[in-house]
This record gives sequence, structure tokens and C-alpha cells, in this order.
Amino acid sequence: MATGPLDKAKRWLIAHQDKASGAIPAKSINKDRQTGTDAYLFMTDHATGIAALVLRSGS
Repeated sequence: MATGPLDKAKRWLIAHQDKASGAIPAKSINKDRQTGTDAYLFMTDHATGIAALVLRSGS
């Protein structure tokens, strides 16, 4: 099993992924957004997109 920084990051992402949706939950540090609003979902969509790029890298 590889143990480099990227491999460690990939394991963290997989461990913190929402098992039902596959998303990476994220919250805004600027404002407490109400669950289900477009602004709230934007943060999760963005985090999930970045995570997908990381998980694809090096494969």
C-alpha cells in the first residue's frame, strides 16, 4: 500500500465521503447556510468536484 501524501489524501476523502450520495460534504466558512439551499449545495458540489479530480489523479 502506498503511503505518500497524495495516497493519504485519497484515503481521507474516501473515508469522509457521504456513503449514500458519494458527495464530499462542505460548509461555507463565511456564513451558516441553510441545508438544501443553492448556496449550501454549491459548497458540497464544489468540494465533490475537487475531490473527484484528486481521486482520478495518478490512476
